[in-house]
Amino acid sequence: METTEKEKYLEQISQIRQIMDTNTKFLSLSGLSGVWAGMVAIAGCFITSILFHDNFLLRKTWNYMTPETARAGGHEIIITICAAAMTILIVAVAGGFLFTLMKVHKRGERLWNAVSKKMLAELFAVLTVGGIFCLVQLEQHHYEYVIGSTLLFYGLALFQISKYTVREIKLLSFCIIALGLINTWFTQYGLFFWLIGFGVLHIVYGALMYLKYDRD
Repeated sequence: METTEKEKYLEQISQIRQIMDTNTKFLSLSGLSGVWAGMVAIAGCFITSILFHDNFLLRKTWNYMTPETARAGGHEIIITICAAAMTILIVAVAGGFLFTLMKVHKRGERLWNAVSKKMLAELFAVLTVGGIFCLVQLEQHHYEYVIGSTLLFYGLALFQISKYTVREIKLLSFCIIALGLINTWFTQYGLFFWLIGFGVLHIVYGALMYLKYDRD
């Protein structure tokens, strides 16, 4: 009798916890979104290297980007790289949204609710500040710190929204922030850190989240 009562009590606690998570956290992020974002980042770097006739890490292009070359007309390179980065971002976000939407429909949940609104608002608030900061750095020709800054602000944005979704995203944010900080000392390897942060870490994180939360 006591065992039965205890089981009922534990079941009630589990149900209460599930209701609280549903009302306070957005748990419908698809792990495949992370895998997609990482693959897009790596593919984007590969395609960009072909466009610039450079190696995978754009070493020659990166070494050529100095304030002097920008003033001499080399700003076209910066525009091309920024356009490539924006294209990668748009494709990654679009694919991530699609995978998450598929997961939401499969579970019979709502994608747009109070929690997801808060999460997106705080995410884009941090990313907007980071984007403005990076644009200022580009305008001032401080190219060596741009990649590290994108990693730092993206990591901070993930940390900001970690309270609204799965706890593992906080660990991802710490790893990306650490890469951004290390990159400030090794600026010549900026694209390598970018590939690890936006590419490899996203794929590993997304695969783990898919195996843990998405696979039925």
